[in-house]
Amino acid sequence: MALRDEIGELNDAIGRQTAMIDSSSAAVAQMITATDNVAKRIEGRRDSLSTLAKTIEEENNKSTHTFELIEEVAKSVDSIEEISDSGSSLSESFAENARSYRELSSALEETMADMSDLRSGSGGISDALKG
Repeated sequence: MALRDEIGELNDAIGRQTAMIDSSSAAVAQMITATDNVAKRIEGRRDSLSTLAKTIEEENNKSTHTFELIEEVAKSVDSIEEISDSGSSLSESFAENARSYRELSSALEETMADMSDLRSGSGGISDALKG
């Protein structure tokens, strides 16, 4: 009987070991599943981060283009200001020329009147010469 008891105890021990192995295998399978799930989440996040990086790069490119456009507009504004300043200078020159023209015109009219007076012999130098 002792051998039978020992064989029974060994069978019980083997059964317990088998149960522990089954339990450990189940735990390992759960860990593998959990690790796979984490790996899938990490891959999903990596894909999301990759998409985000592409979006950021596109937005940076748009921003760079926008800044270039702003610089071009600023240059255009500077050019417009220069043209406006030139226009103001020209306008002032035209106004000065118009004043000079009016003065010359008035002087010419006076000279013409004096010449007319000289021709007709009335007043001025011809009267002084006659007298």
